[in-house]
Amino acid sequence: MGAWRVTTGDGEGLPFGPGAVSTAELADDGTITAWGPSARRLLGYDAAQAIGLRANRLLADGVRVEGLVSRWCRDGDTGELALRHHEGHTVRVRARVNEMRDADGELRWMVTALPSAEAVRRDVGRSVLAGLADRTSIGLAVLDTDLRYVWINPALERMGGVPAGARYGRRIDDVLPRPASRNVMGVMKEVMRTGRPVNDFEYHGLTDASPDREVALSFSCFRLEDSANRVAGVGYAVIDVTPRFRARERLKLLDEASARIGSTLDAVRVAGGLVAVAVPRFAASAAVDLLDAVVTPTPSADDAPAPRALRTVADSPPPANGGGPLLLIPLRAGGRNLGQVRFLGRAGQPFEPDDITLAQELAQRVATCVDNASRFERERTAALALRRSLLPKDVPRQTAVDVARRYLPAAQSQVGGAWYDVIPLSGARTALVVGQVAGHGLAAAAGMGRLRTAVQTLARMDLPPGELLAHLDDIVVGLHEESNDTDTDPGGTCLYAVYDPVAQRVSLASAGHPPPAVALPDGTSRFLESRTGPALGLGAGLPFETAEFPLPEGGLLALYSAALPAADGGREGLRRALAAGEGSPDEVCGALTGGLPRVPGKDDAVVLVARARGVPDDRVAVWDVPLEPSAVARVRADVAGRMARWGLRDQSFPTELVASELVTNAIRYGRPPVRLRLIRETSLTCEVFDASDTTPHVRRAAADEEGGRGLFLVAQLTERWGTRYTAEGKTVWSEQPLSTPDDTADTPDAPNGPNAADPPGTPDADAPEADGRDGEGQDSDGRDGDGRDGDGRRTGADGRPFTGVPPSRGDGTRGAA
Repeated sequence: MGAWRVTTGDGEGLPFGPGAVSTAELADDGTITAWGPSARRLLGYDAAQAIGLRANRLLADGVRVEGLVSRWCRDGDTGELALRHHEGHTVRVRARVNEMRDADGELRWMVTALPSAEAVRRDVGRSVLAGLADRTSIGLAVLDTDLRYVWINPALERMGGVPAGARYGRRIDDVLPRPASRNVMGVMKEVMRTGRPVNDFEYHGLTDASPDREVALSFSCFRLEDSANRVAGVGYAVIDVTPRFRARERLKLLDEASARIGSTLDAVRVAGGLVAVAVPRFAASAAVDLLDAVVTPTPSADDAPAPRALRTVADSPPPANGGGPLLLIPLRAGGRNLGQVRFLGRAGQPFEPDDITLAQELAQRVATCVDNASRFERERTAALALRRSLLPKDVPRQTAVDVARRYLPAAQSQVGGAWYDVIPLSGARTALVVGQVAGHGLAAAAGMGRLRTAVQTLARMDLPPGELLAHLDDIVVGLHEESNDTDTDPGGTCLYAVYDPVAQRVSLASAGHPPPAVALPDGTSRFLESRTGPALGLGAGLPFETAEFPLPEGGLLALYSAALPAADGGREGLRRALAAGEGSPDEVCGALTGGLPRVPGKDDAVVLVARARGVPDDRVAVWDVPLEPSAVARVRADVAGRMARWGLRDQSFPTELVASELVTNAIRYGRPPVRLRLIRETSLTCEVFDASDTTPHVRRAAADEEGGRGLFLVAQLTERWGTRYTAEGKTVWSEQPLSTPDDTADTPDAPNGPNAADPPGTPDADAPEADGRDGEGQDSDGRDGDGRDGDGRRTGADGRPFTGVPPSRGDGTRGAA
């Protein structure tokens, strides 16, 4: 009977590629009739040695072939065997025995064996393949070179919503919606071309399984090759990463919303920012409703009962299909209700638990921002009210200058500390001030008020500009030290300028402030550059120098804050605009600020424009007074004559008395030269200059004292009086309100100064022969030097007792201070 040989050899074509499967054929009596090459590698016998041997010689552990073969063939199973290697050691295999017959009908046994370790690996491989194909949640697919489906697993069917039968033979772009499918196909073509796999390529879009809500699928693609290394197609694995994608989108939306609503301190813009971010990415429609007290806060909003009226401050159009579920989230922050947020979902898409969590987080962040905006707005409103109360309500009308100003507040989120002031001074002069306090908000407004008050107080002391700023710097340093605040800038900047319309000059000093600009009547313009001192509050101890410049009548002087040239193209642009300015100071202010950007800057912008108005010569009278008592009578006569020429006879006597008292003090206690000056403007100013620096004081004289009442009389007869000091000496001045000029004014006016028509020392027809004091300290007419008779009573020019009540102003009120 001929032997039938099996030639399966090395197991080509078995799962997982070639393996070490050994084959042999046994006759019915157990003799080996065929021996494969793998069997030789497994046990060390070649075919010539093995064929003809009884199989029992190869079995270890006393097992007999006959019983083993009959049992395995009957059960149709495999079993573990211990075989004896040609070299004597034991080899454990997993074997299978199959019954067969040859062409002559004789019984044969086909034995296949595999090393046990290899068999275990093959079992694991089969389990993995079966799991991937049938039981995994990972979608698997094989496509040919035209990217048509040839095989998919059940997971991909469930994931895409398209059964396997409907996919086979179709391209991937016929299954996935366009245009996203084109991106997937492009990636797969590149994988087939290069052989480089692509991992975690995400597809975002709709599928048949999720036609209404976007899903995210992660593709991993690899090229397939046949046994000849030819490209056979592409395989891909798909994982549904929609939860990861939606979580990432929620975080992204939350981050964008935070950046958008957190960049503003306006409650309405905060609400609008949320709606813009949430629709349509999170909801089909959204709206924010805020309480009225939140939208329009007042400084006392915390103390007032909370109103319940809601106002929709931001919303989006409702969806065309009516929308889906409604989500209402309250807005609460700082222990108070602020409003609510409404999210309207899409039809058929309920909000998931993670969506609700996101909505709550969005609402909390909006509430925090709205609360911050509301608190800021209350503080800003208070700061604005404080600033308005501290700044001049209106620029007072000045004799020396025509003044106009522009105040451009900082951006809505800021309340700056720029300020200005116009202060009337003695001698018809005017102080112009512009400053800038560091910082913003209530602190800046309060600092501005303190600085302005300090400047006004120092200005009334008639200090030179440099000396005034030195005192102001000391005040700022002291205030900062008292506050114990080390986090904020202690002071600011200030420019103080004084215009004298009689001399037609301006003197100024600067503490870290930009220099003023001037435009002269001849058309030239420039900046009044001077040595700028340090900013206020630095405590540097450096002096503030006073500089003087001519400013003729009609010239323009512009003071400004640093924000103005910064916003208007620099100092040169401001100078050109001032030079081209025509018309009133208000029109010039408009020209200077007209080119500023519509969006305010971070600091206030202030501009103060003054047009110089000189005092006409016929309104000023000046006399040099000899340092001798007899000059007092001449002074009275000259004053009386000047008052007559000005049509102010009803005010002649108090003016004569004031002038004589001031001149008497200068003669007694001062040093030459002594000079008297009258200035007639909105008020009547009487000034006496001498070269000493002694300070006059008002004192209350005792009843038995003959003197000491001069300055007391001056204080009673005038509206105000004071002393100002210069490097040359001091000037004691007084001001009286003017009455309406009478009809008896003498014209034309006599010239002023030492060449006046009535020079000092020339007796006047109406004056006593002499007004010097005699040896007893009395005037020649029996009255002492401060207008009292021998009994100490006040007397008038005619010697009658004087009641001390000054003459009427003309409006029914008295002129005493």
